[in-house]
Amino acid sequence: MSLVKKPRMTEERLAALSENRKRSHGPATADGRERIRTAQLRHGFYSKTDQAALRALGENPAHFRKLLAGLRNKSTAADILQQRLGERLARAFWRMDRADRMQDGYALR
Repeated sequence: MSLVKKPRMTEERLAALSENRKRSHGPATADGRERIRTAQLRHGFYSKTDQAALRALGENPAHFRKLLAGLRNKSTAADILQQRLGERLARAFWRMDRADRMQDGYALR
């Protein structure tokens, strides 16, 4: 049960919402639509165009294409995969060790 009461929807509030909904129609120009499309780009996970997301996030699209080509090539895919998994595992173990060190530090205080 929530301790915060929900605001009640009065007739005045419903009328105001309805009027505001009629006035809101989004961007009218192509430039405005493009600006809206890129305004919410935070991490690029859901971007429809990889190139635009990579550039907007300050990453190099050529590096992505090189990684993709390497993974498509059967002879180098295993090497790349092993290297990347090794890096990820090392990072994960380091973070777990860091958490343990922090926990030990708090326990000593």
